[in-house]
Amino acid sequence: MAVHVLALKSGATTAQQHRLGLGVFMPQSSGSSSWFQRRSGLFPGAAGLGDLVGTTGTMQAVVKPFSAWINGTSNVTQGGYSFVNGTDVTLTFDPGEAAVARVDRVIARVKDDAFDASGVQDGFVEVLKGGSDGTAAALPASALLLWEVTVPAGASVGTGGLNWNTVRADKRRFTAVSGGMIPVVDAADRDSSLSFYDGLTVWRRDLRAQQVYHSGAWRWPTTIAVTNAADRNLKVPSTVATTGQQVWRSDSRMLEAWDGARWLEQGALLARKSADQTVTNSTTVVDDSDLVLTLPPGGLYELSGMLIYSAHMDADLKIMWSGPANATLDWSCRALHSASDGVDGLQFVDRQTITSMPGLGGGAANNTVVLTGTLHGLLSSGDGGTLRLRWAQRVANATGSILRASSYVLLRRVG
Repeated sequence: MAVHVLALKSGATTAQQHRLGLGVFMPQSSGSSSWFQRRSGLFPGAAGLGDLVGTTGTMQAVVKPFSAWINGTSNVTQGGYSFVNGTDVTLTFDPGEAAVARVDRVIARVKDDAFDASGVQDGFVEVLKGGSDGTAAALPASALLLWEVTVPAGASVGTGGLNWNTVRADKRRFTAVSGGMIPVVDAADRDSSLSFYDGLTVWRRDLRAQQVYHSGAWRWPTTIAVTNAADRNLKVPSTVATTGQQVWRSDSRMLEAWDGARWLEQGALLARKSADQTVTNSTTVVDDSDLVLTLPPGGLYELSGMLIYSAHMDADLKIMWSGPANATLDWSCRALHSASDGVDGLQFVDRQTITSMPGLGGGAANNTVVLTGTLHGLLSSGDGGTLRLRWAQRVANATGSILRASSYVLLRRVG
């Protein structure tokens, strides 16, 4: 019969038709040639559904209650089964093999004599014992894998039973009614068990994020966390990124948004000195220990900041930048001029470039007077890389020049 209808008059609808009718509410399986094949899995609910809880020192464990959908796989038109395990089920694992660890499987299984000639029509939660060579046994028809348990060689009650903290491997997968959000373990689980359609929505348990299938690709409607640019490009390739898509970069601690052509930082990049740093009797520039930022290629940034410093008027303090290849920087630092010999003397305000090395004047015949230099500029990040402040004494002097804690550099992306 090509047409199957649910809920006709009593006696006119078979059990098979009931199953096929209920199956229309479930998501179709991936790669199946039959419309009737649906994704098997546990139905989401409270924490602990289908947990495997072992008893210390024994070879026994309990499977907690759960409900599931299990595909009938003995025949393509068999239909699926609503499966409810309403109580704890105690399972006993056989002792380990003599020389190898054995992988046993915990499964939920339907036996239906009309299709599998098993002589039984019932559901079971049971142990599928692995082979004597240690390998896991193949799943039987109409079964759902819940857990795998690695039984060590020689394990038995007499040797202390199983360490349930280490022997279990969670293999549960979940399903939901068609149109609902379906929890999946990872991309492999998603791609191997679902037939895609526009609007299909899954919850990626590995990434703790939602994905929606649209126009031939999986897309991210919500912000996801990535570790760096490479991880971002792997998880959200430019071919599937949608305008406005956001990611959180843990390496830069910033949000990035896709503008249709490139990723743009949202917010500002900040570098702040956590402690004073001193250069004594040296005009050789050193890397500042804190004022450093990592930039992507092709960005345009407004630069601002404040340098808090102290220097002897005979030593002063000179500053410069090292930046990414092909970077440009037009900037100024409003500060006491190196020709000044007091805190209210000349200031320098002329334009500087990324290769400039201006001197900031010291304010007294000591290094205890605290002065400031205010930074302004426009930076193009070129090929991308590291922007770092470098500095030294303008004139070598035994009284150290100090760049003080709380000095900062701020970059705000403008293009």
